[in-house]
Amino acid sequence: APTGEMAKAAEDAARYYTFQKELGVAGQAVQNMSNKVPGLKLVIPFVRTPANIVKFAGERSVFGVAMPEVRAALKAGGRSRDEALAKITLGSGLSTAAVLAAMHGRLSGSGPSDPRERASLLQAGWQPYSVKVGDRWVSYSRFDPLSMLAGVAADFVEAGHSAKPQEADKLAVHLTLGIAKNLTSKTWLSGAADFFQMLDDPDRYGDRYFRNLAATAAVPSILNQTAQAIDPNMRDARTLMDAIKARTPGLSQSVMPRRDMWGEALTRGDSVGPDFLSPLYATKQTDDPLRAEIARLRVPVSMPQRDVMVNGERVPLDPQQYDEYQRVSGAAAGQSLRDAMRSPSWNLLTDAQRSDYIRSAFSDARKQGRGEVMAAHPEIGAGVVLKGMPPLPPGYSAGSSAPVALKGLRGSGLPPMPRGYAMRKPVQHETVVKRPSDSAD
Repeated sequence: APTGEMAKAAEDAARYYTFQKELGVAGQAVQNMSNKVPGLKLVIPFVRTPANIVKFAGERSVFGVAMPEVRAALKAGGRSRDEALAKITLGSGLSTAAVLAAMHGRLSGSGPSDPRERASLLQAGWQPYSVKVGDRWVSYSRFDPLSMLAGVAADFVEAGHSAKPQEADKLAVHLTLGIAKNLTSKTWLSGAADFFQMLDDPDRYGDRYFRNLAATAAVPSILNQTAQAIDPNMRDARTLMDAIKARTPGLSQSVMPRRDMWGEALTRGDSVGPDFLSPLYATKQTDDPLRAEIARLRVPVSMPQRDVMVNGERVPLDPQQYDEYQRVSGAAAGQSLRDAMRSPSWNLLTDAQRSDYIRSAFSDARKQGRGEVMAAHPEIGAGVVLKGMPPLPPGYSAGSSAPVALKGLRGSGLPPMPRGYAMRKPVQHETVVKRPSDSAD
């Protein structure tokens, strides 16, 4: 029969490898604060498991020698010392291999911090914290704690690549950035990371943070996971009700999809194995020369704005109108750039000239898309009056760069228009436009 000492050793080993060891003084203080402060559990839902995962990874890195437990094991000698050295050696070897893989483009970290550059990589099939297997990027982010070592190494390489020449030799800075990026990407720290991001820029992130927080409280995670398994598309939730629908099976499809720069719906990638059980997601690297070129150049292309200019005022587009705007302008940009790439003169352009041309093509496509959407939806901007002009009587609506429908037609008993306005008939209905002078058009 096993002795008491053997049973205790087995229990300690089980707690260690399931990341359930008792926390130290600092860890217990954070855990007690999370349990006692109202609402803090929403920001820091887990303490013990994440803390032990970070410790596990730290013991297998060069930073292990700074940890009290590792120093004690090294000082004790014998088996304890051998195990501590073996952990550091194994982890350091994995980190070194990860650095080499990242340098050769076979391993990804968090990616560019600029969301526009990040989008240029995502549209070509790249995904963060993944390893390239053939023509697919397979996520490794769920294999903590070993994935933490690989992720920190990849982020370290990416930080070095993006550093300015005078910063290239700052090893400690790059390593610190790599650790910070990796930790904040973890699902078990997402609550705290989102909270501090919201505090840093409440105007930009405040609405989204509280909207997602409320939706998470309203819809359990198991339902959200079910919805994601059924619906492969990411959803563009802009309101609390949309956020709740996006997490609910059977309702998520009623929320407009998120789209890339080409106006195509964004998907979560294919799971490797059953959706509910597999921690692996894979995306296929594109074989489209245009997408590959934009990723190679890392052209910073932003998404279309959610409003349009009407008579000097910004008018927001509703979800349906914005979705149509993305599809129309994205398709127009793709067609224009594919025609340009087939031209022999494309090969004569430098990378900087190609980047400028691509950005210009997207700008032109956005203008075309705005015009088409406003023509298809004449209600956009209805009621917006030109600056410096008297208000229109009931039954009229002000014109814009695209036709805007009147609520009534000439001769139907409408009151006369104020001076400075004129009538014109673009297609099937009349609009009101500003007259450049008092003379008739």
